[in-house]
Amino acid sequence: MLAKSRKEAEGLSWRLPRAPELQKLAKWRASSPSLSAELFPAAPQDWYWSVTANVHSAPVNQYNYGNIQQGRTEGNANRMAFLHGWAVNSETGLARGDVAKSARLPVRLVRMSD
Repeated sequence: MLAKSRKEAEGLSWRLPRAPELQKLAKWRASSPSLSAELFPAAPQDWYWSVTANVHSAPVNQYNYGNIQQGRTEGNANRMAFLHGWAVNSETGLARGDVAKSARLPVRLVRMSD
């Protein structure tokens, strides 16, 4: 939605990046802090949404305490994966696929090649 409105306003194609792209950006940003301040002024060092989706859920270990605590079972694993998305920490490059889609995280759009 945001990418589409930016395209209509600017005439340039934008999209939400995949998790590996955001990870590369975080790695580059860490190695060039002075350049990142110029290119990303006032950008929060936070978690950002990516377009990466959970396609298949991994088998659920019913004896794992984390799975028990979250109520994750083989039967509801795909449903839970649908409710979560992938986000990347812009400071560390860590990617997580268990972020609730209802979470309010910033986005960083990237240019599409025309």
